[in-house]
Amino acid sequence: MTIWTPDISEYEGPKYRALADAIAEAVSSGALSEGERLPTHRDLAWRLGVTVGTVTRAYVLAQAKGLISGEVGRGTYVLSKHDRTEALPRMEAFNFPMAVFDRPGSGIENPSGPIVMNQNFPADPWVSELMAQVMQRLADPSRLSALEGYLPTNGLQRHRAAARNWLQGFGIERDEESILIVNGCQHGLSVAFMALARPGDTILVESLTWPGAKQMAEMLGLKVAPVAIDDQGILPDSFEAACRETTPRLLYTVPTLHNPTASVLSEERRRAIARIAGNHGVFIVEDDVFGYVVEDAPPPISNFAPDLGIYVTSLSKPVAPILRAGFISAPAELVPRLAAAVRATALMPSPLNMELAAELILSGAAAVAADRQRQKAAERQKMAADILGAAKRLSHPCGTHIWLALPPLWTGETFAAEALARGVAVTPGNAFAVEDDANARKAIRLCIGAESNQERIRDGLKIVAGLLKSVPQAAESIV
Repeated sequence: MTIWTPDISEYEGPKYRALADAIAEAVSSGALSEGERLPTHRDLAWRLGVTVGTVTRAYVLAQAKGLISGEVGRGTYVLSKHDRTEALPRMEAFNFPMAVFDRPGSGIENPSGPIVMNQNFPADPWVSELMAQVMQRLADPSRLSALEGYLPTNGLQRHRAAARNWLQGFGIERDEESILIVNGCQHGLSVAFMALARPGDTILVESLTWPGAKQMAEMLGLKVAPVAIDDQGILPDSFEAACRETTPRLLYTVPTLHNPTASVLSEERRRAIARIAGNHGVFIVEDDVFGYVVEDAPPPISNFAPDLGIYVTSLSKPVAPILRAGFISAPAELVPRLAAAVRATALMPSPLNMELAAELILSGAAAVAADRQRQKAAERQKMAADILGAAKRLSHPCGTHIWLALPPLWTGETFAAEALARGVAVTPGNAFAVEDDANARKAIRLCIGAESNQERIRDGLKIVAGLLKSVPQAAESIV
């Protein structure tokens, strides 16, 4: 194994892309020779001072370019010139230029309606050419015949192997036998809630949380109790207190790019949450649907709670909402219970959807699409920062939403109503609150990805910025 260690500071862009570019240059120059084995993900991550996920993403991109090849049990090797010619960059096999990703998406396109900034969709949601060409590759009767009939509830082995390949980029260390395929992240979360809790049980959520979690809990007859958060995420002391007071069955959390506050929970807090959960026997349902956004996110909480952590994500946001393919990584002993919940809610994951997802993952197309999503969102976040100026807000440079604090006299409801009257739909903060929350009452969430036309987002941000400098109509006579 080579001790090759590049200086990625010489390259522009995120660290995973810089590393992929360094690999390309090293292969071209001969610094990495044909057949040479690259460092393991963990070893190179330690030497570069980055996360394992960063190295995994870089290796996936380099593999998509036909430079290297990875095999389970053997490691990652530089392909020979012949093999590179034979393989070609896998993305080129789709026969479309990368400029496809520079074209406007065909997401929400309603120029006569309100500007949609209340739906948290990816910034470039429909990669139609990519999807169409992958689907053409699937139009092989012999390939499709293998998907006929009723298949295993936890998904085909090759689909779980592709899922494991994807999850490794986010630091998940479990093997494919501990992975289940589901029909999107929301299905995966409902499966976890159903499998792990019974009517009347209490589940904990962040005091500001995705409204869908509250709705699912209500439909399943579960009680919801809040855990306090700050700008950095869950407060471990609050989680400890809630465990003692409510005897919860599970904690539902979005630790990476929290919805709605965009916080990223530190590794120190993740370890603390895992330790507390272990002390009280509380399952952790970790929603990592936005994990693709944060390049150097700390390891998943599930890695620190291997017996209690259930990790859920999907391809809907990093690739396309039309792709209802999600993944659950769970302790092996919980897989039968989770599989039973999949069987009860959907009988089995969609084999056709997952065949498409596997092709996207293994070809490297999914990684490139996710990279493009980050770039598009980054452009819009920069635009938002320029327009909103000094307004108090929480966001991530590549995220698709912003948590915006409001000036005195405004509440989230009055601001949202006034914004809608001026042609912009936003979400008042209390929509995310489990209980009455003073900070939530004085905030809104802005989503910057749903509109395919970036100029409409620019117009919406200008309207919001103008409102921030005004006062509610009801307060004008007082002021």
